[in-house]
Amino acid sequence: MSQLLNPATFEFAAQYFLAGFIIIFVRSRYVGGVRPKAAERLVEAVVLSLINQLIALLISTMWLLAFAPFPDRIGLVAEVLILPCALGYLFGRDLKDGWNNGALRLLAMPVSSPSLTAYDFAMAKEVANPKIVIITYGDGSRIAGYLGPHSYASDTEDRNDIYLEFLYEEEEDGSLKASDPPRPALIWLDGARSIEFLDP
Repeated sequence: MSQLLNPATFEFAAQYFLAGFIIIFVRSRYVGGVRPKAAERLVEAVVLSLINQLIALLISTMWLLAFAPFPDRIGLVAEVLILPCALGYLFGRDLKDGWNNGALRLLAMPVSSPSLTAYDFAMAKEVANPKIVIITYGDGSRIAGYLGPHSYASDTEDRNDIYLEFLYEEEEDGSLKASDPPRPALIWLDGARSIEFLDP
């Protein structure tokens, strides 16, 4: 690997590895999920780099036919930085919003959700749109809170937890009112039976 990181092979490494990692990084900003193992990421980076190269070749050919060739360094920056950022954004938004799942199937990329667990999928989707969350535990106890842009949910092998911006108190008739005084809460989800999402 160290042989790839020298001036003589930088362009090769940038085109065949770095471009793919940039796509993965930008795409991960729009989709939730546990990161795959390093070996799987490397294979995905190479595949995405090759897709990036194909698109860069098509763009540069069309540019050459219409105008003049790119200067070498500008072409490399566009191929290794600008185009991968644009593709990462498009792939991420496509996965998040389901614009064109057919194209992703052809590229052998995840379609329904890049998340590995239902928890990751639900939290990535719901944190983007503010919700009221009602967590019900196995013993019947319930916690209600506001899941908004400053909330956070994590899922690790050790624990699942959620940070809510503020809590609600449940009235006897089932209605919710903001706790007084308002306060945020970090909640461990061990023993949770269900998590409901309601529009505020």
